[in-house]
Amino acid sequence: MSKKKKSRDGYWALNYFKDGTARTKVLSFSIVYISISAIFWWAYPQPLFTGDTGSYILSAMTGQINGVRPIGYSWFLKWLHAIFPSIGFVIFMQYSLLAFALLFFYLTVDYLFKIQYPVSVGLAILLAFCPAQLYLATSFMSDAAFIIYTLFWLASLFWMIRRPGYPVFIVHLVLLFLAINTRYIGLFYPLITISVLVYSYRKKAWVPALVVIGMVFGIYRYTASQMKKYYGLYTFTEFSGWATANNASIMVPHIDLRLEHFTEKPLEFINRVMAAFPDSMYNPRSVLETQFIWNKRYPGKQILYRILKSNSRLSYTNAWVLVGKWYGKYGRTLILEHPVDFIHYFVLLNTKQVFYPEIGLGIFSHDSQMDRAALAYYGVDSSKFRARYDIFGKLINGITSPLNLLLWISFFALAGIWVWTKSWKNLATDNRNILFITIIFMAMYLGGSILTHPVHYRYLLPIHPLILMLCAVFLNDSLRLKGSA
Repeated sequence: MSKKKKSRDGYWALNYFKDGTARTKVLSFSIVYISISAIFWWAYPQPLFTGDTGSYILSAMTGQINGVRPIGYSWFLKWLHAIFPSIGFVIFMQYSLLAFALLFFYLTVDYLFKIQYPVSVGLAILLAFCPAQLYLATSFMSDAAFIIYTLFWLASLFWMIRRPGYPVFIVHLVLLFLAINTRYIGLFYPLITISVLVYSYRKKAWVPALVVIGMVFGIYRYTASQMKKYYGLYTFTEFSGWATANNASIMVPHIDLRLEHFTEKPLEFINRVMAAFPDSMYNPRSVLETQFIWNKRYPGKQILYRILKSNSRLSYTNAWVLVGKWYGKYGRTLILEHPVDFIHYFVLLNTKQVFYPEIGLGIFSHDSQMDRAALAYYGVDSSKFRARYDIFGKLINGITSPLNLLLWISFFALAGIWVWTKSWKNLATDNRNILFITIIFMAMYLGGSILTHPVHYRYLLPIHPLILMLCAVFLNDSLRLKGSA
């Protein structure tokens, strides 16, 4: 890239807003987002809580990893609490940061790809019209924070391709750190980062690449040591063990649970209990809903309760972590012994969820732990939290799957036209590489999601802006080619 081009990019925001249409685009985005936000703020005057909320708040209060979920969202709550200790301030900041993340992502894409006015305005409106993301931003869950970090991380990734330098890398590194510690699906993000470093920074890539590798290693060591300190097991996470057993359990009605596969006593015990439960416990819907992990009547929790009953010295979380280790071994054994069955019964079913997810954004709940935590940390009685009108649950949740399918159909149709017309040849090299790395990122994100955990609608939301971005670029290039013909 020439120095002149780098210089122009250095003042890209000033250059961008010199165009009168840019203000119209930002105004369109702002009007739509603020309107939707106002409706949600009215409908949900108090935050939405889930079964994990209490753990997140307790970790924010104590600084102690909770043993089940990553610590990153608790850091987020703690930082906001230090600024202003209000539960409403958390939701306000989640709304605001989500808006900034979506807008910055949009401005980056619009500037780099020079998207034509009608298509660009359409992209701005579609990105701003995000009721599902706002519903998550209304809740005390890590999803909204993860979406925010991911969008900023991706935008900084694009700038590393377009205008590599250490300032943008430092910002990118911080976002990478936050994303990994908020949702562990982010553990593959460093592979994307290192690939871009090698491409963009060339001979200078080895220093920042080593920094990324060192950071990931440090996250692992610190988290594992904290797990050892508080829960007695040196491990990064054992939620993956629970998920692996849940995923593998879908095969139980279709395979022979032979004992010779399980030489360790804990695995023999798990296998006996699994075999004793009726096959109806392992139906596809139950597996997608992860009933094995969360439902007290299902084998996963029943085995945990038997372990707790036999060893009174174990706390609930210590036992949860220990059993998760066994479940990981048990699930992997079943999968390795029956790989074809696993693909047939779980992987194909889970792949379908990417396009037409059966599990939407469910009803939120309360329990005594989260109510005590909210009272202690924020001074509010969360047991009285109610929606004024459940606008998402009553009007939107039922159509999210058809809309998700429509989004994918649009993507594949526009991608087909884009490839057929060879529109990609007209892209600058950097932009072509941005599209390539975006598609690779999506493939890795979806592949990791499909193999490791049932795909729910909320897990697809971090890549929805990317699908919209690609659709806009494909349509823009096709229209530009048609106009020049």
